[in-house]
Amino acid sequence: MAIVGAGYISEFHAHAIRALPNVELVSVCDANLRRAKTFADDWGLPKAFDSLPSMLADERIDAVHVLTPPDLHFSVAKTILETSGASVFLEKPMCTSAVQSEELLESADARALLLGVNHNFLFSEAYQICERRSAREPWAF
Repeated sequence: MAIVGAGYISEFHAHAIRALPNVELVSVCDANLRRAKTFADDWGLPKAFDSLPSMLADERIDAVHVLTPPDLHFSVAKTILETSGASVFLEKPMCTSAVQSEELLESADARALLLGVNHNFLFSEAYQICERRSAREPWAF
């Protein structure tokens, strides 16, 4: 696996990836090469990139976690799906429009690739309480 976007949330994704059996985090890409190299050093990754096309050309990657700002999710995920043969796991929100989201779903489906969106608090107790309360009293919030 690889990570695109070495900001704050990348640490959480790296921990989750490392917890998976038979999965190896092999590279990171960030527009800021210094940040990518720092992340790679901290996590013992062999490679850091500041160019997505370079990373995709240089590495054999099965899946990529896209952790960029939301306005970049569509373009980054589309590039990955259409050029690398890798599945994509997006940080929320998936895209900034329903049209973009649908296009990514169609692209993944056409290539038999997986496309997922991270909703890390979906099953937390606090979220579940809010969900139950809003279902009963949608005006309460």
